Amino acid sequence: WCSILNAQMGLSVADDTLVSNARIALDSSRALIGIDVTSGEVMITGGNISNSRLAASYGGGDVPVGIQIGASKVTVSDTDISGFYNSVGSLGSSILVTGAFSNIAVSGGLLDTAWVGIDLGSGGESTITGVSVSNFQTGIMVDGASTMVSDCMLTASSTIGEVGILVAGTETLINGCAILSSRTIYAGETPIGISLNGENAKVTGCVI
Repeated sequence: WCSILNAQMGLSVADDTLVSNARIALDSSRALIGIDVTSGEVMITGGNISNSRLAASYGGGDVPVGIQIGASKVTVSDTDISGFYNSVGSLGSSILVTGAFSNIAVSGGLLDTAWVGIDLGSGGESTITGVSVSNFQTGIMVDGASTMVSDCMLTASSTIGEVGILVAGTETLINGCAILSSRTIYAGETPIGISLNGENAKVTGCVI
């Protein structure tokens, strides 16, 4: 257990590290990244990562991220993440996989307020299970192959919400998810519950 307060970056971890029940509250004027995973098989479990920096205070290219993953075989379970949104550049993710990294497992936890809730990058063979994602433009992005998204609750932002789950990868299974939106005013955008742009996708038991 650890508590990290008023930092620009909370933790940088690598090489078979376990982060358990960490409380990270980033600085309200400098906040950027909660946890940066740079290599190795890392497990993050429990805890809370929060960002109170105003969404309009970022530069146009700043990308605030709750957990940034630059490695394969990373597990995130039951971790709550909130406030990683740059309204100036329309950027920010609660969880961001930065490239073609595979075997990412995300389960449980509450992810609130980001441009993208979970961006799995272009790797594959990953799973997202039982996660609650709210106040987003896009809830979950899947670009890699052979990924499963199951039993998730997604509630889009009432002001910027547009897409619940965006699939560009192949062999994606989406099962038992609920996707909700209360947004009623759009400026040319097309609201979509699940956007399927990859081959051999399967959707079962979802409510949209």
